[in-house]
Parts: sequence; C-alpha cells; structure tokens
Amino acid sequence: MIEAIRARLEAEVADFESVRTIADLGNLVDGAQRHQLPAAFVHLVADRADKNTLATQAVMQRLTREVGVLIVVSATGQSRVPEPIEPLVTKARTALLGWAPDDLEPLHFLAGQIVRIAGGTAMWLDRWTTTDHLRSI
Repeated sequence: MIEAIRARLEAEVADFESVRTIADLGNLVDGAQRHQLPAAFVHLVADRADKNTLATQAVMQRLTREVGVLIVVSATGQSRVPEPIEPLVTKARTALLGWAPDDLEPLHFLAGQIVRIAGGTAMWLDRWTTTDHLRSI
C-alpha cells in the first residue's frame, strides 16, 4: 500500500523532486538530501481494527489504515521563508482523493497540518484513511 501511494504521487505530482518512504527521512533531516526538495514522504501512521464479525472460531475484522504524506519544502534565504507549500498540498490531495491503492477501498482525506518549520525546512503532514479486512480463513 505504501509503495502504491508513493508511486501514485511520483507519477501525478511532477513538482516533487523526490517521493520516498519514511525510511529516507533521516537523510533529509541530517541535511544529506536538502537538494532534493520539495519532497514527499509516505508512511503508515496507524491501524485500527473493528471487532470480529464472525460467530465462529474464524476471525474477520475491518481494518482502518491511516497513512501520512509528509510534504517538505526548503526554507532558505535571509528571512527563512518556506517555498509555497499550499500548491503542493493541493496537487497531492488531487492525486490521492478517491484513488484506491492496491485492493483497498479509496483513500479519504482525514486531516492536514504544519508539523515543523525549522532547520531550513517546512513540513506539512496530510493524513489519509483507507479500509482493508483481516481474515483468518
């Protein structure tokens, strides 16, 4: 699922210099990838399961999966003003809203917020949900 969302953003939002998974975020924070901004980082935030819907020993649960898309822009110059982040947020939302990764239900927008403006970068996090099912049968 994470790779499918990453690939979708990479294909649909040409303004990103790179679209990666959260495993690569450490390199950006350390300064090694600042030249690859603006960037998006896709990661799993949380999984929440409903109760079992079967009355047998088998298990079937609805699984709500929450995914984060962290958008990072550089904040450079004397005033350290970030690049405009809103156009990137809008393009990423357009690419993801209602699109279904893999065999899951379509993505639904949950919330978005600024998470950091420091160290030469500004970071915005959009959270998305989709639904899957867990089955023991």
